Amino acid sequence: MIEAEKSELVRRKDGSYTHFEWWKLLNSLGDAEVIPDYVMLLFEMAHRCKLQAVSFECTVDEGSPAYEEYVERGNGFSRWELAPPSADAVLLSIHDTEDGPFQLWAVPASSFAYDLVAHLDRQRAFSIKAFGPGARVEGISDHIKKELAEVAAAPEDLSEWIDIVLLGFDGAWRAGHSSSAIAGALAGKLAKNEQRDWPDWRTADPNKAIEHNREASANA
Repeated sequence: MIEAEKSELVRRKDGSYTHFEWWKLLNSLGDAEVIPDYVMLLFEMAHRCKLQAVSFECTVDEGSPAYEEYVERGNGFSRWELAPPSADAVLLSIHDTEDGPFQLWAVPASSFAYDLVAHLDRQRAFSIKAFGPGARVEGISDHIKKELAEVAAAPEDLSEWIDIVLLGFDGAWRAGHSSSAIAGALAGKLAKNEQRDWPDWRTADPNKAIEHNREASANA
């Protein structure tokens, strides 16, 4: 679960605030005006939390100091008090939108599971509609090469890595594999790699692929 920043929470003059972890996410998206749903989902998975927004409209009464400051005088929302949805929620952001100010909180998730099979079914439907049927092996391979170049140019951009993952999934179902089979192969491959013998990464060239010991892993 994401932690509150160690220093005292300090809001800007207009009342806005951005947690460092949330700032890093926004920064990775560049000039994007809207955060894609899958990016929000990945943030939740990485920090084992659920994102919950609290609106100014639903928490501030007409005539209150915060209402007068923002609505009547247009001087920001510095007097809007924090409204955590739970005692252990961590504030990620306070920001203004076309629908008024919002507080974005990270609420700890006791358990979190993402339905990969449902995701693959959804991706398959989208891909057929957007790119048509068929294996498209050469087209997908060409796209992956372009995405690899974009990763090399911006290795900290999460969305570029995700593009490669999605293309891999697209190639797998187009090759005739079911969503369940792809999900099973994903889990199986990780289990297989865990059983293989790998060289000491400290002695490997960081700019070259690290491959397992094929003799020791012959039965892996």
